[in-house]
Amino acid sequence: MLYNVTTMATTWHTPATGDVSLLKRQMEAVCALPKSALFLNCLRCHDDPDKREDSRYLHRGAFQWGQAALREDPDTYQGKLFQGLRRLEMIRSEEPCFDAGADVWVEDSGDSRVLALCRRSGDRELVCLFNFSGQFVSAGVDRTGSYTELMYETHYSGIRSVELWPNGFAWLLRDRERC
Repeated sequence: MLYNVTTMATTWHTPATGDVSLLKRQMEAVCALPKSALFLNCLRCHDDPDKREDSRYLHRGAFQWGQAALREDPDTYQGKLFQGLRRLEMIRSEEPCFDAGADVWVEDSGDSRVLALCRRSGDRELVCLFNFSGQFVSAGVDRTGSYTELMYETHYSGIRSVELWPNGFAWLLRDRERC
């Protein structure tokens, strides 16, 4: 999946409007490019070695190291959030559908607030639903069969209607057929 300035702009536009139509069109365009395509971005804005002179950092206060230390305590908000991020990293690193060589395409989720990205690697298929609204939403894609949501390990029989939390997501992996 290629990330470029247009993808960045449409990604930020989507939560601001709660409408995925512009991002969906951008993802369709990016997914239609050959896998060998790449973008070269101008990194000029990142070449200042002395960040204290960089006005992009004026709005950021001193880093709160005491708050950061709470990420090690699983009973704190920071610890729960940190463990959730670690789980996402683990899933992404272990699931072949997240590999750069996977086929990626966009499908209609049935709701203008939900982006549906599908990924395939070999015989594995992953359907990713992203709710860009602050409301509970039921959306999905036209699939039958058994799917498992990877983050919370919820099982589904068909994924035409999956309830998504406000600003939530679901990574739905098609279960392999059992013999």
